[in-house]
Amino acid sequence: MGGINAFGGSLPLWRRPQLVSQDLEQIRDHMSGVFMPHHIRTSGRPPIAFTHNQALLRQVSLNAIDYGLPYGDVTVSVPEIHDCFLVQFSLKGSCEIRMGRRQIAVPNGHMCVISPNSALSETLSSGYKHFTMRIPYQALEEALTLQLGYRPDSALCFSFTPLPLSGGLLGIARLMDAICDDLNSDTPAFTHPRMGKTIEDSVLQLLLASVPHNFSRDLDSPSAGPAPYYVRRVEDYIRQNAGEPIGMTELVEVSGVSARSLHLGFRRFRNTTPMGYLKAYRLDLARTELENAYERSLSVTEVAFSCGFMHLSKFARDYTRRFGENPSATRRRCDR
Repeated sequence: MGGINAFGGSLPLWRRPQLVSQDLEQIRDHMSGVFMPHHIRTSGRPPIAFTHNQALLRQVSLNAIDYGLPYGDVTVSVPEIHDCFLVQFSLKGSCEIRMGRRQIAVPNGHMCVISPNSALSETLSSGYKHFTMRIPYQALEEALTLQLGYRPDSALCFSFTPLPLSGGLLGIARLMDAICDDLNSDTPAFTHPRMGKTIEDSVLQLLLASVPHNFSRDLDSPSAGPAPYYVRRVEDYIRQNAGEPIGMTELVEVSGVSARSLHLGFRRFRNTTPMGYLKAYRLDLARTELENAYERSLSVTEVAFSCGFMHLSKFARDYTRRFGENPSATRRRCDR
């Protein structure tokens, strides 16, 4: 994956084939059972030489897929992604993924995370090969709860952006290589129940640490231990009411402690002030909204107001300082 040579030229998990077929109907039925019900069509003519290899860690399934179409495209349409995340690595060639009115290209050596509760259309170029993890929503939510120290009050959602395999993502790819190598061996160690759980936990924690999502800021905030209840109470309130007018007096009332205690709690456990946390959360929320503004026909002004920013010039200045581009540039970039 992404320049790592452990897979060589073969499809990963080559000793664990699940289906090899030229029958498009059989392929559709098989893949619908593996992932979720969907439709498949090809723009080229047969022959198609489909291969699906699979292994299961504990709850996470590992899938290496090659539709084997020598020319033309394969289009996979899913009415709804439900109860799971799909983490897709492009091993060879590229694909285009459409969710609503948003479309991205995932070239060779890149990956993306597809979050649940949305329709999906994916067009695979001829010769395209990919490695996809299917992760139950509950498994990732439990991993997030373990890292946060409390159960999140809103749904986990990853950024729908193709990412190159570098940094922490390169670590995930290397770990996938090692797992596949082990599972292809005569005496695999990762199939042991306790070992499988340990490896799976590592994969989930790496994913949460490396791919942007709506709780990334909370995970990245330095702390001296689990945050006290009054800090978490204010954070929950901010998440649920970020678009409403919020002042320090209101946050103190929500916390149930004095302004001084609340300020000290945020300084110690979040390395910021309560109002600093509010502004940073709103900026992160605005960025997520701007990345999806085109499909919802929202302007920059509408996004700013919906995220609680009443002064547009100050919003643009703070946004540019935080993300290195102005709000309009984010919206234009994600319109493509």
